[in-house]
Amino acid sequence: LPAPSGWTIVRIDTDNAHMTSGVFWRVATASEPASYTFTNASGDTTQQAVGAVMAYRGVDTVNPVEAADGSTDVTGTDTIVAPSVTTTRPGARLLSLIGAYGNDHGPATPPASMTERYEGTEVSELAVIEVLGEAADEVLAAVGASGPRSTSVPGADTSVAQSVALRPYTAEPYADLAWTPSTSPSVDGYIIERRIGAVLDATATVTPGNASSYTDGPLVTGTTYTYRVIATAGTWRSTPTTITFTPAAC
Repeated sequence: LPAPSGWTIVRIDTDNAHMTSGVFWRVATASEPASYTFTNASGDTTQQAVGAVMAYRGVDTVNPVEAADGSTDVTGTDTIVAPSVTTTRPGARLLSLIGAYGNDHGPATPPASMTERYEGTEVSELAVIEVLGEAADEVLAAVGASGPRSTSVPGADTSVAQSVALRPYTAEPYADLAWTPSTSPSVDGYIIERRIGAVLDATATVTPGNASSYTDGPLVTGTTYTYRVIATAGTWRSTPTTITFTPAAC
């Protein structure tokens, strides 16, 4: 599932049995076409597909995806669980995206806390086999782990579930830090230090060892901050990686 021109892939998940689900984003313009074409790269035109384009206001247009994760199931459960993701800004919008395969399954019932935005099915193979897609969302008032979201899809044989948190736009500046994670299996996390001049202003711990990003804020416009990222392995500490910047007014 390659990204069409102008779109960026968030993630692709497959249950290695029947379902592959792709999530993509783009910033809308003043003149959007009536539709977009997403192409199956395998060239197999006999496969079924469902999908939708959804638009949201109030999202950071530079780094719109706060967090994303996916899970799959091949046991035929009627409850499809989208995994928990962790957010760092209040007001993030959480999307629960479901793809299910089965014989005459559905309809889907979204998580109780969420609003369903889309549900569609494609029926083929003598009107027996169905592919179902469902999308629901909610605004998260607090930061941290969102917790999993469960969608009921009776009769599903295999499924893919994805969680995507959209980063809210804010006039207050934030620091979006990214680094290349350590390849050592001994590294268990990272310490993030925020300094103003020589004064240690705040610290945070990021796990696991393959983590590669952290968002900090809100910050004060015009104040110069220095961030240090330090890898940890038990009591061992790496040499810090340092960056200094001064957030400007929007």
